[in-house]
Amino acid sequence: MKIEKKHVIAVGLGLICTAAGLAYWQYTKLMNYCISLYRVKLNTLTENNANFDLFLNFKNRSSVTINILSQDYSVYLNNSFVTKISNPKPQTIAGESTSLISVNIKFNPKSIAKILGKNALQILLSPETVAVKVDIKLKVKLWVITVNIPYTYQATLKELMTPSAEPKNDTCK
Repeated sequence: MKIEKKHVIAVGLGLICTAAGLAYWQYTKLMNYCISLYRVKLNTLTENNANFDLFLNFKNRSSVTINILSQDYSVYLNNSFVTKISNPKPQTIAGESTSLISVNIKFNPKSIAKILGKNALQILLSPETVAVKVDIKLKVKLWVITVNIPYTYQATLKELMTPSAEPKNDTCK
């Protein structure tokens, strides 16, 4: 059988379609990610300086290793904007695993108290009633494609301040 131009085109199209299908399958697995709180480590807390490290689990269900290029966080207390945090430090997330993402957060508690005003007293007296919301935007690079991944984390201030004996390694199902 002689190989004709139509056979080469058919095989080429088949390979392109197969590659596109595999890439789409990995993309759908990647977008089925899960981000969960691992722990919060308080470094310093004074009248003029609060410094803590936030550790998040990122569960990558795809087999593709991705690189987080940047992280942006907008923090709200009781639906009032408090601060914006950015971390331009690149971090790598291995394929088919849960990787730890860290970000250092620094702010001036006095300036936050001014923003919160009357709500500052409520935070001190009843942290279980203070809603904490963090809008997270991760800029991720996989292969040659850059993807933005949004995520919203919600908890109460009391839940964040309560230390656990041993943080869970993965809270995603």
